[in-house]
Amino acid sequence: MTTNQKEMIDNLYGGVPITYEKKSAEKKIIDDSELYKADLLSFDPKIGFITNTSSTMYVLLNNIEKKYGKKSKEYKMLINRLKLCRKAQGDTIDSAKGIVVKDFPDWWTRYTKIDNDFYKTSNNIVIKTETRPYFFRYLYSDYNARHEDKVECFNERSIRLFKKSFCNLLEEDISGENVEYLIEDYNKKFGFIDNDATMNLICHHMESSVKRIRVERFATNDSVSDILMSKTIELDEEKLEKINKLYHIFIKTKRDFAQNLNKKPNINEKYRNIEQIYKQMRIESEKISSSAQELANLAVELCYFRNKNYEKDFVWKIFYSGLLENVRENKKEIIMFPTLDKNGDIEYLGKKYKNVEVNSVDF
Repeated sequence: MTTNQKEMIDNLYGGVPITYEKKSAEKKIIDDSELYKADLLSFDPKIGFITNTSSTMYVLLNNIEKKYGKKSKEYKMLINRLKLCRKAQGDTIDSAKGIVVKDFPDWWTRYTKIDNDFYKTSNNIVIKTETRPYFFRYLYSDYNARHEDKVECFNERSIRLFKKSFCNLLEEDISGENVEYLIEDYNKKFGFIDNDATMNLICHHMESSVKRIRVERFATNDSVSDILMSKTIELDEEKLEKINKLYHIFIKTKRDFAQNLNKKPNINEKYRNIEQIYKQMRIESEKISSSAQELANLAVELCYFRNKNYEKDFVWKIFYSGLLENVRENKKEIIMFPTLDKNGDIEYLGKKYKNVEVNSVDF
């Protein structure tokens, strides 16, 4: 890319682009009956595992630099593995052409007892499959759930032992053998690499400045109903119960899929990506009702009113077509729309905006 943005220029990473000798796919005469095989090869979940591993290495690089220095064997070995990850990523993208992608060596993800300099160095930069960068807690719902469970567990232990929450215990920097043991135990079971890596810093900034914005915090029940639900469709309790059962199937399916992300891909897995799960849930929902608007009504009622702690992804990722129809049905003739204005009273990402009246027919 070409840019004159100061932040990008000041933080450029040294070195040259990664390149390597690329393999070409075997040339064949196109056979229409065989084309589906190429499509199957393109649905390869290895890309997620490779990029997740790369992200972990980038964050770990911060720790390795501080502990061993940039000239150390550990640092150079980790840089080399990042280059290999880049090659594996490219090969995976080309896997539809028949390119075979080799698995990472075992010593990348587990400790090795062989007593020589290579494996001793490797053991210092092992990437455990269950350890990911801190900012990953917001990428996958099960990661965040596990994290919050651990924090709550240590919070209870801290209150029981020291009459303080675990966060206060860390902030006050209290010393003592029991305190140090609790903190050490927490770090062992933390499951995230939390350091000054760029993405982690951005994540903490978002946590402190924006917090985790939830729809129900700024939208009243009336406004949700007025916008997202059709007024012409009566609520069917029997269908609502069926949607509730579908919700639990959705949550379990998504959780199982997320837990398998870091495992070696299995060609026999039912779902190859998250979008396939959404698609299957839509198909199942059509057995409950043939009306997209009614399904959207049921999902909104379930997740916004009956069970406010339910994941809103269930509503927006699966029933979006019905939601759009409901929004169109409920739209007002005149709406307020933010437009660029140097003298505007709304500031966003360094620019100023002003709300102006717009006829909804123009959209």
